[in-house]
Amino acid sequence: MGAGDKRDSFIRGALILSVAHLLTRVLGAVYRIPLYRLIGGEGMGLVQMAYPIYTTLLALSTIGIPIAISKMVAENLAVKNRSGAYRVFYLSLAILAASGFLFSLLLFFGAQHFAKTVTQDPRSALALAAIAPAVFLVTVTSAFRGFFQGHLRMAPTAVSQVLEQLVRVGTMFVLAYLLMPRGLEYAAAGATFGAVSGALVALGYLTVLFIIGRGAENPTRRRPWRVPEGNLQTVKRIVGLAVPISLAGMVLPLILLVDMLVVPRQLQAAGVGMAEATALYGQLSGGAMPLVNLPTVFTVALATSLVPAIAGASALGQTEQIRSKVTTALRLTTVISLPSAAGLYILAREICAFLYAAPEVGVPLKSLAFLVLFLGFQQTSAAVLQALGLTIIPVRHLVLGAILKLALTWYLTPVIGIQGAGLASVAGFLLAALMDFLVIRRILAVSLPVLGVLVKPLAATLLMGLAVKASYSELLVVTGSNGLSVLGSVSIGMLGYGFLMILMGGITARDVSLIPRVGPGLARMLGRLPTWREER
Repeated sequence: MGAGDKRDSFIRGALILSVAHLLTRVLGAVYRIPLYRLIGGEGMGLVQMAYPIYTTLLALSTIGIPIAISKMVAENLAVKNRSGAYRVFYLSLAILAASGFLFSLLLFFGAQHFAKTVTQDPRSALALAAIAPAVFLVTVTSAFRGFFQGHLRMAPTAVSQVLEQLVRVGTMFVLAYLLMPRGLEYAAAGATFGAVSGALVALGYLTVLFIIGRGAENPTRRRPWRVPEGNLQTVKRIVGLAVPISLAGMVLPLILLVDMLVVPRQLQAAGVGMAEATALYGQLSGGAMPLVNLPTVFTVALATSLVPAIAGASALGQTEQIRSKVTTALRLTTVISLPSAAGLYILAREICAFLYAAPEVGVPLKSLAFLVLFLGFQQTSAAVLQALGLTIIPVRHLVLGAILKLALTWYLTPVIGIQGAGLASVAGFLLAALMDFLVIRRILAVSLPVLGVLVKPLAATLLMGLAVKASYSELLVVTGSNGLSVLGSVSIGMLGYGFLMILMGGITARDVSLIPRVGPGLARMLGRLPTWREER
């Protein structure tokens, strides 16, 4: 492996995680389609009311420790301190198991209280109680994932995520179908219980993998939790890193809580009935947001892979490698996110008619489409700052973005309806991403090449958008099928964008060669193109 490959090897891990994230998102979309048709917007609204509370308590339970594990394990391994890496894991596992158990109990026994005071819909209590055990299971699972990621081993996390989602989706749909005759609240509870069964399977897989690896590696003859020296200092550092990361992780669930509390109320203030307001909220959070989150699979994976990669380089004082990783990550964020956002905007109504048989979901989706770009930038830039130990900075910026979103949601929703909440989210994450990047540019002196990062992806995206719009219209005339026309035009757009980026030199030979297994051969094959370049 050459120097260039070593410098960008974190992308390989990101690509592995991307495939897993994509599979889990696709599986999520698969279950949401029949689930939406089965229980409708109101039932989906009950399901979505449980998740903001669940994810908020989960963020409190994990308190940012998984990312701290990844960072600290990578730092210890970079300086050949394997026993220190295991000490970090065992101490973190103990903290996470205790916190996960406590917050699971809180959610289970407090379900009625949360339903009355937070969601203000008593029917959501069953869904909250059903999902409560998942808090403990997911919290413990996150410790194992952080440990493997610190080793720059992304495959265990990837496989566990796919297993978790497979079991989760199967459980959700089956239980929702079986319990639907008893009422929407029972069907919603059955759907949320899928998180419990999925997390249990993932935890079992990672535990077995860890035990096998620990036995083969035998890092120390003594059990790490019996080694007293350094434990207190390690715990202090774990907590010092984890608390700000936890605060950042809580912002997104809190934003979802803001939407849950503010959007239906502001819609009702504008004269919309309660049932319709709940249905519109379901369209926004249960219909549009999953589609917006789908293209972020790469940036989520990239952020996960970036933390240990930059932390390891930082521990060795490799400033130039850090700059290179940051530049590559931000460039690839644009290359992936910009066309994804444009595609969702152009075909918003058509995609929702195809997936949900509910073209009206395209209204909030259109307003949310460019959240893909700014959310992706925020995820990538926050990961860079966390890896550098500047964990409180992304929190401040997210809080400022959340405040802007709350203000805009409050004032725009009664005026322009559900689109106001979508546009408010876009504005909030734009602010947070911009402020993160300005800090990165100042402390690392990173200079992004405008041509490669912005101009080429933007030009290719504009041409792709024209091709998608035109091809959809032509395919609709020929096939008479909205679904076939969506699939055909999206395929044309993806292939056309990739080809344009290769012709423009916006995608380099190094980018392609980093794709696991098939990358090097594909790069050699494409190397025959006259515009193909080995380096950007």
